[in-house]
Amino acid sequence: MRRSLSSLVLYYVAYYATYGVLLPIFSPFLRSRGLSASEIGLLASLAPAFSASTPFLFGYLADRFERRTGILIVATLLSAAGLGLLVVAHGPLAMLLAMALYALFRAPLIPLIDTLTLLETKRIGVSYARVRLFGSLAFVVGAAGVGLWADDTRGISEGPGMWLAVGLFFSAFVASLFVPRDRPLDTARPRFHDALALLKDRRILILITASALHWTTLAPYHLFFAVHVEDLGLSPFVAGGGMALGALCETGVMWWFPRHTSGRYTGALVLAFLVTSLRWLFTAYTTDASTLLLIQGLHGFSFGLFYPAALAALSALVPDRLRATGQGLFISMLGAASFFGDLSSGVIYAHLGGRGLYLAAAGLSLGSALFLQGMTGRRPS
Repeated sequence: MRRSLSSLVLYYVAYYATYGVLLPIFSPFLRSRGLSASEIGLLASLAPAFSASTPFLFGYLADRFERRTGILIVATLLSAAGLGLLVVAHGPLAMLLAMALYALFRAPLIPLIDTLTLLETKRIGVSYARVRLFGSLAFVVGAAGVGLWADDTRGISEGPGMWLAVGLFFSAFVASLFVPRDRPLDTARPRFHDALALLKDRRILILITASALHWTTLAPYHLFFAVHVEDLGLSPFVAGGGMALGALCETGVMWWFPRHTSGRYTGALVLAFLVTSLRWLFTAYTTDASTLLLIQGLHGFSFGLFYPAALAALSALVPDRLRATGQGLFISMLGAASFFGDLSSGVIYAHLGGRGLYLAAAGLSLGSALFLQGMTGRRPS
């Protein structure tokens, strides 16, 4: 692998290993501090709230001043510090401030690293998906590892697992020091009216709207799958193992993606949305541990097909000089979807339980497929 790609791979590995460890234990960690389901949803909604508002601005500033790498380094350090403070925080105000620091500077990380990766892979002629899949593999190791650990160790969500996540996040900061530096483009630097022009492109609006609807349906999985498993009386390994299996299938789809979906991104997205609808329908009615775990393999479509197809479609519509701005706009819309999804998931789970929550997600996934197909007239190949 080229040296310029190695540092990008290492960043994805460290970032998504952190996420793999954090995702199965974050809600139980908050519940161990005495928070209710609605309060967990409220605190967790800070991350998508910032993701809905700041990546577009961070992306524009990165493009305008050609400081994508510098902003990535500083934001990674401050976000990791916020996560560390959250572990030691006590009391509502302290937890709120720590979560705000973590969420504010985590918001631009993915659009920035994706921008650097897209530009570098385009320059040397390789697929973005083939670089990004290493992050999914790291997620598999993190989620499976913490799932096994949680099965044998009491109280992991109350401290040890969170400290592991903090250490991994700081390793992402170390990796950010070595990612490729910005390469000046042979075009004029964009101004804010250029960034706003992206919002007037009907094709971009259709793409990000359908993506946001789909992303809303992932909130019940990201935030409440571990709690749903716990309330069913199943082993914590089902949550960690299910997420690991999903990420493993996601990796396989990302490896397969470049050869088989070139130029057919809209059809790939519709297919991803339809399979996701079936996934949530099965999840709603399954109480058997093995079956529930295996169903999560469909995450290969929910994310592994959706995300690279959406980025490929977006890349075809956004010029390189606005690449970080376009990525920021996309992530901001997903952040808005997560904000709504986290808040509504907490309310729905509190009143209707896991079955009601996943039935609602299945209906919305089907709606996102019908919307995209209806607006574009495309069908999955």
